[in-house]
Amino acid sequence: MGKARKKLLPRGRSIKLGEDLQKEVRRVTKTKKAWSFDETVKDFMRECEMKEYSHHTLKFYEREIGLVRQHLIEVGADLNDLELVTKDNVYEVITLMKRRSLKKMTIHARMRALRAVFNFAVRKNLLAKSPMEDIGLPRIKHQVGATLTKSQLKRLLDAPDLSTFIGLRDYVLMLTFAHTGARVNEVADLTIQAVNFEENAITFTRTKNGNVRRIPMTKQLSKAMQTWFKVRGLDLETEALFITQLDKRMDARQMQKRLKQYARQTRVEEEVSVSPHAFRRTFAKLKIQSGVDVFTVQALMGHSSLDQLRQYVMLYSEDLRKGVEFGIDWD
Repeated sequence: MGKARKKLLPRGRSIKLGEDLQKEVRRVTKTKKAWSFDETVKDFMRECEMKEYSHHTLKFYEREIGLVRQHLIEVGADLNDLELVTKDNVYEVITLMKRRSLKKMTIHARMRALRAVFNFAVRKNLLAKSPMEDIGLPRIKHQVGATLTKSQLKRLLDAPDLSTFIGLRDYVLMLTFAHTGARVNEVADLTIQAVNFEENAITFTRTKNGNVRRIPMTKQLSKAMQTWFKVRGLDLETEALFITQLDKRMDARQMQKRLKQYARQTRVEEEVSVSPHAFRRTFAKLKIQSGVDVFTVQALMGHSSLDQLRQYVMLYSEDLRKGVEFGIDWD
């Protein structure tokens, strides 16, 4: 007898369900509670607050997530159930932003914020996998922006009238930017308690990455700051370090306007764009040029990685010049 013939089983349909039908299957077979996009964002923001992210980081997430949420609605993403937001939805959002000619930096920021929400959902077991897991963000080419020369810096610092309240305040403000490399929001958040003359240092607590940073004061800054304390007075209702004539805290926008005024007054603005961040970049440049090692500069500026300082090293480090000359003299 020959080998028994295997019984052939009838082949069923093997056509893969379309994405819409897959969504429908997931919807009707789901047994656990569906988490909406908005609920997830609310929990994500609550966690950021619990981790004491800076006010400015919270504002960034609030703004960018709100904008990308609107994009998701426009491309037809189902926000009632986080699991139904697909990779295709994310690609459609990126395409939408490109079609509207948004800058790469803007697209990158919104996608970073969205990815943070999905990563949070995965950590909290609300999602098995982020729809952005295999999606690369647009590459941003970081370039060193405008920096000031020592001559331009001196012209700006010589501009305020030190015989007036506003002039002295603005001089100490610009000196703080120039000698600490701090961000404008970090300086705007400073209180009088942040300045310690015994240790001769300023402590920045409201930083971008949430890490407290202590910066030693230069002799010039320390001397100017002591004079400012006497003029400012210490018995005011506000504890803000830099205040207006009405004893109100100066905010970042007001600080930027004051710098712009001196840039116009000295005509430095005709040579370079003047801003608090230009002072910060100048701080990094001058430290690198002076031979301060990059790890110290990183700590002073509060960078979480060396990535943003690499270009400063490439542009301004004297070590590169020495490295080129080393070993060339063969005679």
